[in-house]
Amino acid sequence: MRCIAVHDDAGNIVSLVVGSDEGPRLMPVIDPGLHSREVELPDEVLDRLREAMREADESQASDVLRRWRVDIDTTPAQLVQRNRSTG
Repeated sequence: MRCIAVHDDAGNIVSLVVGSDEGPRLMPVIDPGLHSREVELPDEVLDRLREAMREADESQASDVLRRWRVDIDTTPAQLVQRNRSTG
């Protein structure tokens, strides 16, 4: 599975674009001031997104965006859980 995270300078996720490894290359629209990086989805995130899609639960998918961020200091970039004390 291939995932592109669109994020701001601090790694806050604006959107995730998920597609098949065998499918066409993912090309999200990037607004000014935002960036995109291909990231590996942790199993917990992947499971929650699949469940949200099955149940058509947009709030559960939005929760993933609030709880995770892109660690832009790693190569390759990774999704990491947001530190609850710093938001």
